[in-house]
Order: sequence, then structure tokens, then C-alpha cells
Amino acid sequence: MPGNNKTSNFITVFICVLLTLTGCGFSDNLSASPEPVLADTFFFGCAYLDTNGDGEVDEGDQGIEDGRFVVDFNGLRGVFAASTGEDGCATIVIPGGLPEEDWPVTGRMESLSDYELISPEEVILDQRGSHRADFLYMARGQH
Repeated sequence: MPGNNKTSNFITVFICVLLTLTGCGFSDNLSASPEPVLADTFFFGCAYLDTNGDGEVDEGDQGIEDGRFVVDFNGLRGVFAASTGEDGCATIVIPGGLPEEDWPVTGRMESLSDYELISPEEVILDQRGSHRADFLYMARGQH
């Protein structure tokens, strides 16, 4: 089958020429720098009831449901929010992550009318630091 050998050689040469002309040669792909991976950014905000009155988040402090954790991107991208669940925590996911110019961001807890905030009012979340903010409350009228 001498014809098949010529066809096979022609196809091999054609593919090599095509790869060379399009810049997709094997050696180019091996030496090229990989594209940066865009990872999602996660923010966590938790609201706790200071059950023992010590002014600090402790293991025994109960999470407060139906709070609204808000992350403000300093006017650059707007505001993202999520509601706290039974455990008192909420998660905000920013698909593809945040560019460097969007940092730092501000986190705060809202919509807890039955509770009085002890601390903090807001938290500055830095790009290289933790993306978690804990907020401590006491029942309204309890001092």
C-alpha cells in the first residue's frame, strides 16, 4: 500500500506547517507562561450574642440568625450582602476574586433590631489578611 504512506506523510507535513503558521507549535506551548488563575474570594461574617457578658466572642456565645452581613467595596464595585443562618454566620462569594485596586474592603453587620451592637461597628478586611469578621451583640435593654 504505497499510496497510504504518501498520504500519511502528507498529513504529517500539513499538520506541522499548520502548527508553525498558527503559532501553536508544541515547543511554544511548553515554554509559554501560564495564564494567572482567578480564584474566588470568600468573606465570612458572624453575629454572636454575648451570653456571659464578658464583651468577647467565646465558644459558648450563640449565633444570631437573620442578620445581614454586608461587604462594601468602597464604591468601586458596590455592596454585596448575605443573611446569617442558624449558626449566626453568612458567606459572600465573589466569583473570580477581586483585583488589587478593590482592596481593602469594609465589612459590617446590619438588620439586628432586637440586639445592641457591642463591637465592632465595622471591620476593614485586607487582601492578605483574614476575610472573616465577628460581631458581638447583647439583647436590647440588657446592660
